[in-house]
Amino acid sequence: MKITDAVIAVAKKFEYRADPDQWIDPWFVMREKNGKLHGDCDDFTISCLYRYLGFWKFIWQVCITHKAQIHRFKTVNGEFHVGGCVNGLWFDNYTRRALPKRQFYEETGHTYLKRYYVWHFGVKLVAGLFVR
Repeated sequence: MKITDAVIAVAKKFEYRADPDQWIDPWFVMREKNGKLHGDCDDFTISCLYRYLGFWKFIWQVCITHKAQIHRFKTVNGEFHVGGCVNGLWFDNYTRRALPKRQFYEETGHTYLKRYYVWHFGVKLVAGLFVR
């Protein structure tokens, strides 16, 4: 399986809907089409990497060796956004495809890149195991 296949497979399972828990700003989350799961850009990134790598490779490559990376971006509007990178291909829930770095930045318009604190995602992943 390629990372592109994993991104497309995860994107097909979700659709954008208004978040009922958000009452201050209009916020849209990805909600599973035939289920109760929902999340935002960081959940999408975790799901894609998890589907592509599997559990142990995910822990090894994201949390220890950083061969697969989770990044935080600042968009042109000043909002923060999260996407991932593995094998030189970048992806997020906006593009819903895996692209080379230059093409990814041109299509998304992200202006700022910072390495995200990976243990935050480790906690989310472990917590997600107990939700179902």
